[in-house]
Parts: sequence; structure tokens; C-alpha cells
Amino acid sequence: MKIYFFALLFFTSYLGKSQTGYYITYDDYISNNLQIMKDVDDFEMGLLPMRIFFINQEGKIQKVSCKKMWGFKLRGNLFRSIDRDVAKVIDSGKVVYYESGVAHLRMILLNTNSAEFHLGFSYYISRTLNDECFYSLKKFFKKNTEFTALKFCLKTEAPLAYKVGEAGYERLTSDGLGQIRNCVRKFNAD
Repeated sequence: MKIYFFALLFFTSYLGKSQTGYYITYDDYISNNLQIMKDVDDFEMGLLPMRIFFINQEGKIQKVSCKKMWGFKLRGNLFRSIDRDVAKVIDSGKVVYYESGVAHLRMILLNTNSAEFHLGFSYYISRTLNDECFYSLKKFFKKNTEFTALKFCLKTEAPLAYKVGEAGYERLTSDGLGQIRNCVRKFNAD
């Protein structure tokens, strides 16, 4: 009986991690109303809002603009639409930390540990998954003054990221912006 239980737990856990599809609204995300797709074939970014080329259940390409969805999952990784861009959710708790959706999409689709991007921002931060996202740490802390412990950590452990904000990062590795990630993880864990 125990073996059956653990096998079932492993199998459902595996299925949950491999999900791909999109959420039209935040309420859809909360209620796990995922528009199920087989995978993502590609994406397009330029003057228009970013579009994700999903492969639907019939094996046909279905293009979805980031303006028409709250976010999506690709092989279990959660991405959120932010204006004309998408960002991968890296950590959530007291704050939510995201990194470039373009870079992470490329890493997942090409099965690599690093990727370049030229449009969009390196990272975003917000209070919750459905709040306003900031690409500048300074702007985030100006509006959210209660997060002094996180601000102190970032100023001491990630001074370049704190000073220049979004500038200077055009290549992400699967490890991401390590110093920012570490500060956010510590802050969310406390």
C-alpha cells in the first residue's frame, strides 16, 4: 500500500511539473484553470506585444499574445505577462522576483544553461503575483518602504543591480542574477 501511495504521489508530482498551457486571467491561475497545451514551439517579440507559439492538443500552432493572457506555464515553469513582455517567476513569498522571460524561454526551449536577450528587462519585482511589477529596485523600494531588510541586503550584496537597476544585464545563466536571487530567498524565508 505504501509503495502504491508513493508511486501515485511521484506520478502526480511529475505531471504537475510538466504542465504547459496558459491562464487568461489571474483568477484562472488561482483556480488552476489552465488552457492545456502540448508544448511551446517558439515565441516572437518586437514592436508588438510578445506572442507565444503554443502547440495545442491537435498538434497545431496557436499564437497567444501576452496581452491576451495573465501568464503561462511551460514544462512546469510559471511565467507572467507584464505589459508587452513575459517574465519567469523565480521566487515568491513576501515579494515576488522574476527574471527575463525571453532568456528563460530560450534556455528551456533550447535546453541550455544561458541565453541572451535584447528586449525586455533582466528582472522584475512585485509584492504579489498580481501586483504592479517594477524593473527598477529603487522604484520598488520608493513605493514599498516596509521592505528595509531586503533593501539592505540588495544594497550590500548586489550593489551593481541596486545602483544601475535594469542596465548592464543582457545575458542570463540558469543560475540567474545570483545575488538578487539570494537576497530575495533569504527575505522570503524569514
